[in-house]
Amino acid sequence: QFAMLYPIANNFQLGFESSEADQIRLAAVGLSNFLAAPSPLIQCEELSSVIGQTVLLKLEHTLPSGSFKIRGAFNKISSVLKTADQDQKPQFVTSSAGNHVLACCHVWQQLGVSGSAVFVPTTVAPAKEAKLTRLHQAGLIRLSKVGRECLETELAGREFALRCPGSVYVPPYSDWEVIRGQGSAAFELFPDPTGTGWAGQLSANSDWLAAGHVTLLVPTGGGGLLAGVALCAKLGRSGLRTTVIGCQPEADQVLAKSVQAGRLLSYDEAGSRETVAQGTAGAVEDGSPTFEVCRQHVDRWCSVTEQEIARACLRLNKILAAEGQPRAEPAAALGVAAALKLAGSLPAGPVVAFVTGGNVGDAEMELVKKLADEEDL
Repeated sequence: QFAMLYPIANNFQLGFESSEADQIRLAAVGLSNFLAAPSPLIQCEELSSVIGQTVLLKLEHTLPSGSFKIRGAFNKISSVLKTADQDQKPQFVTSSAGNHVLACCHVWQQLGVSGSAVFVPTTVAPAKEAKLTRLHQAGLIRLSKVGRECLETELAGREFALRCPGSVYVPPYSDWEVIRGQGSAAFELFPDPTGTGWAGQLSANSDWLAAGHVTLLVPTGGGGLLAGVALCAKLGRSGLRTTVIGCQPEADQVLAKSVQAGRLLSYDEAGSRETVAQGTAGAVEDGSPTFEVCRQHVDRWCSVTEQEIARACLRLNKILAAEGQPRAEPAAALGVAAALKLAGSLPAGPVVAFVTGGNVGDAEMELVKKLADEEDL
C-alpha cells in the first residue's frame, strides 16, 4: 500500500462550467498541430441494422500509441513544457494499466524528452508490456511493475514523483489538462460555430443531424474520457441534444457505483473483480475530478458481462478487419457491447461508440474467444 502523501492540487477543484468547453476547444486545436488527422468516424451498417438506428464508430485506437490516451497525455505534457525552463526539461513520471503510459512515451519521444519513469501493474497486458520493455531496453524510459490493482500502481508513480525533485507526474485521468485533452475526441464530432480545429465530423451526413440528438457510448475506467466527452457534449455550443452513457464491465464498476453511492468507493467496496477489459480496470484515485464531472453530466450507465464484452469484441474486430482497420482490445468494445445490450431503448438519432484502444496480443484474443464461447450461467 502507498500512502496518499500528495496534496490535492488546485486543478482538482471544480472549475469547469462556463469556460470548460472553451478549454477543450483549445486542447483540440493544440492536438490538431500534433496529430496528422482526427480519429476516423465510420458508419457501421451491420450494427445499425441490429439495433435499428445509425451506429457510428469513433476509431480512437487508430491514433498514435494505439489509443485515445494520446490526447490527454499530449495536452498535459505540452502544457508543462510550455512553462518549463527551456534549458532543463523536467523529468516526467507516469503510471497506468498500459495505454496511458504508452501514450506518454510516444509524446515524450516526439517532444524530445527521455529517461522518464513509468509504472504499470504486475497484471499489465502482455502486448503492452512488450512495447514498454522495448522502450526500457533502449534506454528511453525506466519501467517498473508495481501492484496488481491499478490504483496501487498510480499511487506508486505519484509517490515516486514526490520523492524526486523537479519531477512532474502525469496522471492517467485525475487531472484537468488530461480530461480536457480527452474531451477533444468529442469536440471532433460536433459542429463548432468558431470553425476551429477538426470539429464537425457529424456534419458530414445531414441524416446524422436530422434528429437533433446523438447518443455517446463511452468505455469507462477512471473516467478521463467520459468526463471530457460529457463536458464537451453538455457545455459545448453544437446545438445538439446529447445522451452520454458510461460503459463499464459488470465485474468492475467502481465509478458508476461511486456516483450511485455519492462518494468514491474502493475497489473492494464496489465489489470489483478481474475483467477481460483490463484497460478500464481498477479503482479511482481519491480526489479525482472525474467523479464530480460524471456525477453532474453523465446521463446513464451501462454494465456488460464478460461474455457480452468478449462477443462484442470479436464482432467489432470482424467489422474493423473488413474496413482495413487494426483490431481493438476488449475494453474498446464496451461501447459496442452497450449498444447491443441497449438496443430498442436508446433515444432516436445516431449512436456513437468510442473504440478506445487497440493494444492487444494474440494470447489476450484467445481468452476473448474462450469467454465468448462459454455457455451462459
